[in-house]
Amino acid sequence: MYERSQVLAGILAAVTAERKKRRARTLKTDRTLQQLVADLVAARRAAVEKYADAVGALVEIRVRIRR
Repeated sequence: MYERSQVLAGILAAVTAERKKRRARTLKTDRTLQQLVADLVAARRAAVEKYADAVGALVEIRVRIRR
């Protein structure tokens, strides 16, 4: 899973760099970038959960509203 995470991070960096070169952002590029970020987050979360399971821990993800 770590290797997949590295590949996705590399692709994300390449897409981000290309996007910075162009001023006009297309909807397709934005969707591609969003999907790559989602895949990267999912891959890293899965790796963390696998590690937590191996050491007998529980992964807890929270979203808090700033006030």
